[in-house]
Amino acid sequence: IAGGAAGGAYAATAEAYAKALRAQDVEVDVLTTAGSVDNLNRVKAGQADVAIVQTGVAADVGAEGASSLGGVFYEPLWVFHRAAIEMTELQDIAGRRVAIGPEGSGVRALATLLLNEAGVTPDKYTAIPLAGQAAAEALQKGEVDVALVVSGATAPWIAGLIADSSVSLMSMREAHALSRRHPYLDEVELYRGVVDLAAILPREDVTLIAPAAQIVVREDLHPAIQSLLIEAAFREHGGGSLLSDPGRFPTSELSDIAISDEAERYYKNGPSFLRRIFPYSVANFLERAWVLAIPLITLLIPLVRAAPPLYRWRIRRKIYVWYNDLRDLEA
Repeated sequence: IAGGAAGGAYAATAEAYAKALRAQDVEVDVLTTAGSVDNLNRVKAGQADVAIVQTGVAADVGAEGASSLGGVFYEPLWVFHRAAIEMTELQDIAGRRVAIGPEGSGVRALATLLLNEAGVTPDKYTAIPLAGQAAAEALQKGEVDVALVVSGATAPWIAGLIADSSVSLMSMREAHALSRRHPYLDEVELYRGVVDLAAILPREDVTLIAPAAQIVVREDLHPAIQSLLIEAAFREHGGGSLLSDPGRFPTSELSDIAISDEAERYYKNGPSFLRRIFPYSVANFLERAWVLAIPLITLLIPLVRAAPPLYRWRIRRKIYVWYNDLRDLEA
């Protein structure tokens, strides 16, 4: 499983899935990677079987040989800026020093796309290749004016930025329009007090635009492993979060990579009949045995049909051998 940087949300998610697979006697290694683009490239190259990938990345790097099992949690694009700067829309970023993530990162791909659509081309701002906590620290030190970061809402440094009076979080008023323009994005609401109710953070409701983290697999990965991953995703993310209602994830709605046949079947019908009754190891064996049983049953059908005539012939043969003696006795 290609996760992400040590200590990040992707790495934690990959470890959770690995634990679920190991509980079913599946051997798993979690790889430390540079993030979404690296993860997707590893799956495409066959260097990883499973990866956590930000939706929208495939538009730049392609998804040949990969399938999606669906989105599992929101990863909003947070637009933090120095409180001394008035910023109400993306166009206000022009002329600023902007932490936008390193080249090839998911946050840079998304931020560049949205800024270009807003008319803020790369020549109109100074891009600083910082992401995550490093971008947050640079903003707090005044080394950058704006930090565009993609992260889950539970990251400690996100709460730290929201609590910092010298930093403001921009509400994305165009979020609804962006979600209509890009199906892999969704409009989410960060409600007043949801990060810290005692300190009432944030102080007001904030609208964010969010891609989702999705599970991407090699398109030839065994369906049984895919089912285990989806089951793990339901356990890990089905209960809701600070940004999503219970039952929102996992979902096939936000994926920008084709959903695998197994995932599509699972979302439509749930676990297989055998999986509902038996544990994974038994259900997997029976499902494999059923595949072998189909040709055997096909062969048995003509044999079963031939059985009654063969039985009658065998019984009559036992009688026929005595006919000569019967004729002699009658004579």
